[in-house]
Amino acid sequence: CSECLSSSFIFNLVDTKHLNTWMHKGFRGADVLIATSSLSELSMDDFFWYFNNIVPHCRYVLYAYSKVWPSSEIVQSKLELLSSHLSVVDRIESNHKNTVTMVFARRRAS
Repeated sequence: CSECLSSSFIFNLVDTKHLNTWMHKGFRGADVLIATSSLSELSMDDFFWYFNNIVPHCRYVLYAYSKVWPSSEIVQSKLELLSSHLSVVDRIESNHKNTVTMVFARRRAS
């Protein structure tokens, strides 16, 4: 894990081999989870790990994905899961409408 500092924010780059250690010893939540392409390309098992362990502790999720890769069924399953727990803030299509970038926000407790 490497922590990078900027004048206005901190971000962490975490090697996947160290995710569990980082999660249980150092992760305290985040304003934004940037999941551009990588999260959408994960297996469902790995996606569920992020969804259950990281997503609930982030205020926003920037999520970019291909509409058809790895398969339209997997893409739809991940979107349904994210949409069932987060609110859609914005959605932008690009690459001849083959790629979508979405901003999700954590729902406030009622």
